Amino acid sequence: MNNCKNCVYWINDGNNQENSVGLGKCNAAIEFWDATTWSDDGEMEILEEFNETKLFVQDGSSYAAALFTKPDFFCTSYKAHQ
Repeated sequence: MNNCKNCVYWINDGNNQENSVGLGKCNAAIEFWDATTWSDDGEMEILEEFNETKLFVQDGSSYAAALFTKPDFFCTSYKAHQ
């Protein structure tokens, strides 16, 4: 099944507070500010390399953001381990 616990993007290494309660970080989620730029006419654009990205994260300070999920979360960005 396409659940996070079986996905190559999902990390649960037990080394932080989120992991200690069974959550893992989704590395498929790209920080919004890293995936965008401003055009010459002042419009925000998604960079071409992120056109196929389906999920982004952002926090108010733009310092750091992460998407945390439970192991059984289903996602369309699922990719099996090779």
